[in-house]
Amino acid sequence: MARLRTQIAVEELPALGLPITLGNVGEHAESVRAMVEHKLGEAAILLSNERFAGQCITAGATEIVMETLTLTDVELPWGRLFDLTMNVDARYAVG
Repeated sequence: MARLRTQIAVEELPALGLPITLGNVGEHAESVRAMVEHKLGEAAILLSNERFAGQCITAGATEIVMETLTLTDVELPWGRLFDLTMNVDARYAVG
């Protein structure tokens, strides 16, 4: 997130007429949240495909095969780029 946060602050915020900041983005909070959700979601898909998809976890006779990881409920709870909450959802198969 640190890399994406910096990229958004430097490249995207000025396009919205905002200064480069990790602080409060005011009335643009929803637009910035949507940017964060989109860019972070893309990065999560790449990471999931590279590192987690197809990985197998075995516990006794049970196997869990990771299929995908996705991000949901991305929020900027205080309207600041610095603060972020989200859920990571895992899709898997049990065999």
